[in-house]
Amino acid sequence: MAEYNYQLKFVIDRVDDLQEVDQFLADFPTVDPRRVLLMPQGRHEEELDARSSWIEAHCDERGWSFCPRKQIEWFGSVRGT
Repeated sequence: MAEYNYQLKFVIDRVDDLQEVDQFLADFPTVDPRRVLLMPQGRHEEELDARSSWIEAHCDERGWSFCPRKQIEWFGSVRGT
């Protein structure tokens, strides 16, 4: 991985998903935490808002990046955005 410019992006739906990410990354101890991104699962702002706070807190604890779904905030749940 050191030879490649990479990002590892995970879409998170439930708190249990965070444990799966932790377990997956345990197999790759050389992964740079700054290259790990978590994004909330959802198609509506309410869903995304409900998940964002605890996902963002988990990212902060581990040095990962939170990746909001801005296209839904900007354009709504519209196909093709």
